[in-house]
Amino acid sequence: EPESIFGGTAAIGTVSLSRLGGAVVSLMTSHPDLVKLPTTVDVPEQSLTATFEAISQRVTAVTTVSIEARVGGSVVQTATLTLIPTQVDYIQWTSTYILGGNPASGLVWLTAEAPVDTPVTIGYSYSGWSGPSFVVTVPAGQTSAPFTIPTPRTETVRTYEVEATCGVTIMSRFSFGPYAVDSLTLDRTQAFDTQRVNLQITLNGAAPAGGVEVALASSYPDLTPLPAVITVPQGQSSLVVPIDLPIGFSGTANLSATLYSASKSVTLTVDLIRVTSYTLSSPAIYAGESVIATVGLNAAPGTTWSFLVQPFGPARYEVLLPPVVTVDSGQTSKTFTIE
Repeated sequence: EPESIFGGTAAIGTVSLSRLGGAVVSLMTSHPDLVKLPTTVDVPEQSLTATFEAISQRVTAVTTVSIEARVGGSVVQTATLTLIPTQVDYIQWTSTYILGGNPASGLVWLTAEAPVDTPVTIGYSYSGWSGPSFVVTVPAGQTSAPFTIPTPRTETVRTYEVEATCGVTIMSRFSFGPYAVDSLTLDRTQAFDTQRVNLQITLNGAAPAGGVEVALASSYPDLTPLPAVITVPQGQSSLVVPIDLPIGFSGTANLSATLYSASKSVTLTVDLIRVTSYTLSSPAIYAGESVIATVGLNAAPGTTWSFLVQPFGPARYEVLLPPVVTVDSGQTSKTFTIE
């Protein structure tokens, strides 16, 4: 038992006597090349049964083997043992949809443990085109083995038909499609000249070997200078591009990222940094005294920001002012002395 086994495995047989007394039972098989048996089995005097092992060889087709038990040269009993070929059962995919340029990973499964190292031939095709076939070996004692199939980058979804052959041929499928820009975002959508904003490009998956190139564009390049192309590195799914806004430009720009024929866009509005307040520590001073002036801005500049200070009025020649006042990066005000 069992009465059916996979070729290359073993079954346990039992001989039974009709009465006690012991006996030597001779064994024979119709296929000695496929099933190995002991020549004889000894049944003890105080027992009616004894067991033996039938070791089979691999077969390529279902084969029935007769096993004959003989006692004393005349009493004969016959049993059958069916050998079933170990063959491919199915393919299990890590994912049935991947992005082109990445390998598809799968496991090929047998119907039973491989009795010896068992080769399985893998082939794949797409729309009349066939890739090179290869062999995957399922190690002895194992029921499956891993394999991969390379895929090219593509602008459309493709489906590969995959065949696995070992005893029989089975077919499975997986699909792969194009990379695309999944999202395009700014860390803020309103900013001021001289400031820096960060544009993040996110793909629909981690980039394969060689990275993924994405084309960038701006509807107002003087306002938002961008590189024409960026590359998302292998293994990463996103990249941040810093944009340093030039001084003196304001307006609205539409930023886009394009991969193949699909695009994502986002809008950035830029205003100018301006002086919004100007105060003195004292409205009047005597000759020889000084006063502290404070200038306030509507936003903190991204770099140093300078402006001219000019006196006016009848006493404009009586005061000393710095010709240029510079506000440090990240500050919204600046103080200076008027003498």
